[in-house]
Amino acid sequence: MKLVFWILLCLSPFFISDKSSDPSIKWSGAQKLQWDDFKGKPNNNTKAVALTASGIVFEYALKTSDDNIIGFEPKVNAFFYPEKSWVKLADTTSVILNHEQLHFDITELHARRFRKELDAVEISRQLVQDIDRLHVQINRDWAKMQEDYDRETNFSRDLANQLKWQAYISTQLKQLESYK
Repeated sequence: MKLVFWILLCLSPFFISDKSSDPSIKWSGAQKLQWDDFKGKPNNNTKAVALTASGIVFEYALKTSDDNIIGFEPKVNAFFYPEKSWVKLADTTSVILNHEQLHFDITELHARRFRKELDAVEISRQLVQDIDRLHVQINRDWAKMQEDYDRETNFSRDLANQLKWQAYISTQLKQLESYK
């Protein structure tokens, strides 16, 4: 049996990097972001108070036999990148920190959705194309949700919608708990 390794990265629409060279924090339900985690230089040319750089790192190993794909082992994780994430500390609030945490939680939600989709992929000659298609789709869905979240919450300023999004994402994460 032969193993062929492929590494693919699905990263934030705000940030593109190679996980191996950047410090990162793996998503954990037990560990919430703190302002100390935001180590990047603030962008003073924007009204934004903070920016969360997060991403989904995806890799998989193909199992082959006689040039036939007989299986694969995927690995999908959501990460926060402290050096690319920034905050203007003078303007912080707990609401804004919760908003930034939810960006990271949305990243984890899509990592779980991706794991679920990968779990359902059938082994075939089209496996790599099927995985690539899922990879592209999950990135599109993730980017759209991040944009919708910012727009609908007015970047945390609409507290009622912020609370709705928090409840929605919490429910979605619980529904996909088995893909944690």
